Amino acid sequence: MKKLLFCLTIIVLTTLASCTKETTYSFTDYTDYSGLSIRERIFWLKEYDINGSCVSNNRLESPVRGKAYVFTANERSELIKIYISVKFQNGSPLYSWVQQVYYLKEGGNVDISIDGNTLVGPSEP
Repeated sequence: MKKLLFCLTIIVLTTLASCTKETTYSFTDYTDYSGLSIRERIFWLKEYDINGSCVSNNRLESPVRGKAYVFTANERSELIKIYISVKFQNGSPLYSWVQQVYYLKEGGNVDISIDGNTLVGPSEP
């Protein structure tokens, strides 16, 4: 009986140890848009695998300033790039990439914050 109990304990512990933990990331926008006539803001959080292929997209339309949004990454995702689309009331759009790549940690959480000091540009980082 003790041997059976011991074997069951080993099986359970081995199974729990072999399970991969979910990788999550949180996104918070701290950019100050006061005084700007903005009609629409969209953030695309694009997840890429080790080969540079996009494996998942998360879209945030007009996120609340200072509110953290938490996502579970695709199991193949290695890094995140952020694409921003802003449309102003006068109709002129602004499209840009955040010039920072965010690497994921397996079983961990990566906090991504965008603010007025975040570098953005027209080309993908």
